[in-house]
Amino acid sequence: MKVRKKEMTKSIITIILISTMLLTLFAGCQSDNGATSKETTDDPKTTASNEKENFNPVGYPIVDEEITVTSMISELPMYLPDDPKDVDTDVLYWKELRKLTNIKVDWEYVEADDTVLNLYFAAGDLPDFFVKSLTPERINEYGIKGGMFLDISDMIYEYMPHLVKTFEKWPDMKKSIVELDGKIYGIPMFRGGTTSTGGIMHYRTDYFEKLGLKVPTTIDEFYDTCVKIKDSGLTEGYAPFCPYYPTLGLSEDFFFPAFGEAYQSGFADDGAGKVVYNKTSDQYRRYLEYLNKLYKAGLMENEYLSLDSNTIQSRVKAGQIVFTGVYSNLLPEDFLDGKMGIGCLAPLVSEYTSAQKILGYSHISVAAGGINKNSKNPEAILRMLDIAYAKDEVVAGTGLDGEALNTGIKGITYEIDEATSTKIYLVPDDKKDMPFYSWLRKYHGWNAHYGVIDNMYFSDDVNAGARERSREASIRPYEKPRLYDNLFKYTEDEKDVMATKMADIDKYVTEMVAKFITGVEPLTNWDNYVSTISKMGIDEILKIKQNGYDRWNK
Repeated sequence: MKVRKKEMTKSIITIILISTMLLTLFAGCQSDNGATSKETTDDPKTTASNEKENFNPVGYPIVDEEITVTSMISELPMYLPDDPKDVDTDVLYWKELRKLTNIKVDWEYVEADDTVLNLYFAAGDLPDFFVKSLTPERINEYGIKGGMFLDISDMIYEYMPHLVKTFEKWPDMKKSIVELDGKIYGIPMFRGGTTSTGGIMHYRTDYFEKLGLKVPTTIDEFYDTCVKIKDSGLTEGYAPFCPYYPTLGLSEDFFFPAFGEAYQSGFADDGAGKVVYNKTSDQYRRYLEYLNKLYKAGLMENEYLSLDSNTIQSRVKAGQIVFTGVYSNLLPEDFLDGKMGIGCLAPLVSEYTSAQKILGYSHISVAAGGINKNSKNPEAILRMLDIAYAKDEVVAGTGLDGEALNTGIKGITYEIDEATSTKIYLVPDDKKDMPFYSWLRKYHGWNAHYGVIDNMYFSDDVNAGARERSREASIRPYEKPRLYDNLFKYTEDEKDVMATKMADIDKYVTEMVAKFITGVEPLTNWDNYVSTISKMGIDEILKIKQNGYDRWNK
């Protein structure tokens, strides 16, 4: 059947009109039931454009209209508001930061436990950014391999001028965050100041005064001093020396340098740019012989492997421990004369070395700053985080600088007495019964793992101030730079070798160190210990460490 052209055109127009009406009706139904409302009303290109218009690349506020971003915090509950959602109203730093930047942070609390944290990261539902908990392993797993973090290698130069400025003073900070492919996923922290000392060995000055003792300067004098203190009965029969950690920690850092020319007990630079493993050295054997001597004489706590921190702190407070790394709970009334008497031993010497030296503090870490690649506001977040690297106030009168993140805001949290180099904290009367750091963290600033802490003021807290001053006098002059082997960058193959071999070596060394000290394993078997570590692949590990060190130095 033939159809005229006019009638055909009319039919086509009718079909198009009907189809258009049906499509419009269908789309309307979809929008009504919510199935595609986001796609039809929130065009990604339009949203991105709006966010860019709201963002200020310089000056403050960072955004004109307030935005909300998400983050997580993993910390002991005693240092946080009762509800993490109240951080923006209860913690002074974050409260003032929100006012200045127009950025509100919604916080999610995650228990400060490695197993819980690993499960949290593995779940993959990550916030916009992090302020801590990003270990190099997590950056590798979720940033490099997982692709979940944003590469900010170019962005930090555009949006983080204060961080970039710190690279000039501490070049290792930049080295610590650049991956092998040149990408950057996290931001670093530099921790300086009066609390940043290593190899600490505190003691009670009141016992020295009562017994007329001189402060020991050699390993033999330390031994004799322990004998005199124990014989006096002041420690009620307990050993005068007790390591604070079962793995020896601060105690190893203190004693090891006294038995030779090296000062870093694990992996270290031999002084000529070569990485060595000092836990198989003769110097380490001499150090263990000495601890075994203290242990057998009852001068070193024989139950050190099983004592928890609360028990140790209780004994410190009761005067039953004299030498240990942590003296944070003592008050003037705990001393014989009612006066704060915390001392700190300077590095000891021996027949093996006449040089006083101690391993320097680990000033640099990488545990924060990762930006979720799906975050809509990475530029704004980076600008906000950059404030923690500022040497001076970013805006006069705000009190927001690099110190504020961790120590609160000058004039509200503390004042400075320049004459005595003392930071005087303004703790209100109704909070003076709280532990000092609980008050500081809960209401003023967090111990976050990014930014710069770099002041040499002493705390006016009677305990903290005494510890800081004793460390500055006895430790700071003798510190030596450490090898940051934990921050070296490795290839995937190198990481695989390290992960398998070092886990076994670390476990074996820890077990054998305990056996050598307690006498379960005689030190006459030292050569077998060294041979076993060799068979476990330490030479291969050293080669990998050297590769990492060479890259670091380039």
